[in-house]
Formats: sequence, structure tokens, C-alpha cells
Amino acid sequence: MTLASCRECGREVSSEASNCPHCGVPWPDLSANTSGQGKTAPVPAEVRGWNWGAFFLSWIWGLGNRTYVALLTLIPYVGLVVPFVLGAKGSQWAWRKKRWDSVEDFRRVQRKWAYWGAGVWAFILVVGIGGAIAIPKFTETRERAYVSAMETDLRNLTIAEEAYFADHSTYSDDLEDLDLDASAGVTITIREVTPQGWRATAQHSGTETLCELYIGGDIEPMFAQREGWISCR
Repeated sequence: MTLASCRECGREVSSEASNCPHCGVPWPDLSANTSGQGKTAPVPAEVRGWNWGAFFLSWIWGLGNRTYVALLTLIPYVGLVVPFVLGAKGSQWAWRKKRWDSVEDFRRVQRKWAYWGAGVWAFILVVGIGGAIAIPKFTETRERAYVSAMETDLRNLTIAEEAYFADHSTYSDDLEDLDLDASAGVTITIREVTPQGWRATAQHSGTETLCELYIGGDIEPMFAQREGWISCR
């Protein structure tokens, strides 16, 4: 025996009944395939129930099952509610909108939709978690690389300044005179030169971090805390 909803009162009716015992409306033979017969077609009890495929894949499922109301998912805000409506009502709509070989055929196809939907969301979840873990680590690693390049260039500047001082008894604020080429993306700025020392900063185009180095007791640094030590902030 099969149970289905009465098209008039919505209450359950046996497939063996000739009319609805609740409202009296004539009842068709539910042993026949009623799929694809429109919105008044009886829906077998085996078809009704929550549809995970419709819930997970919403408008994609709707196109495949000729349930075009699922396209409402694409409307902002409305689309937040539609998947839940599809999950609850999707099976009934799909049964009435599309011709199926049998109840078993319908359920088999809907199970496939559910498996695919669960798989898609599982993949999205894994990718999302992986991205949430990997992106900060990548950003941190890239930041360390930028700072390392700036520190290296400031150390090379120290060597160049001391070599220049040995030849000219003074320090220079010109990178060309020092014959110094900065690393890719790094800008070195010699901000101050005195007879006893100098102060310079380095910054990479990929970060807002600024590194500073100064040599000489008469130099007033911006934030470097110790002469000859590179400070970054």
C-alpha cells in the first residue's frame, strides 16, 4: 500500500482508496506513475521527505530536476532561505515537474544528487580550512623574506660606507658613490650623514615594515635602539 497527499485537503490517502476519506474527492489509482503530471498530481509517501541534493546544490539541482523556482537562490538575501525550502519541498516539486520511470528511479537519482552535493560542500570546506591555515603562513613567510632582504642590504651598506670612509675619510649619502645596488623591491634611503657616522632606512615594496640602521654616536635614530644593530618595525 502506498500513501500520498490529497490534492485538495493535503491529508494522507491510501492507494487502495477510491476517494479521499477526509474530503471525499475522487482519488486516482496510485499504483500508476503520477510523476510529471503537474502541481495537482499525487505524490507517493516514499518520495516525500527532506532532499539533501536540493539543499546542497540548490539552483543546480533545480535545473536538473526542472524545478526552476530554485533559481531564486541567485537573488541576494532570498537565496539564504531558498535552500531550506528546497530541502523540505524539493522532492515533491521534482516529482510533479518531471517524468520519472518509477519511485525507485526517482529515489536513486535523488541519492546521487545528495552524494554529489555533500561531496562538493566537503571539498569547499576542506579548501576553505586549508586556505585559512596556509594563507597566514604564506604571508608570514613572505614577510620574513622581505625583512631579510632589507637587513641584508643594510649590512651591505655598512660595508660600503666603511670602505668609502677608508678612501675618503668621510661617509657618503650617494648610493652610486658607494657602488651599492639594493635587492629587488628594496629601497635604501641614507637619511643622514655626519663626519662621525650615518643613518639609513630600508623598505620593501611588498610590506609596510621599515628597517633602520645607524652608525656614529652623534646620530639621532628614529627608532633603532642600538648603534650598529638593525631595527625593524
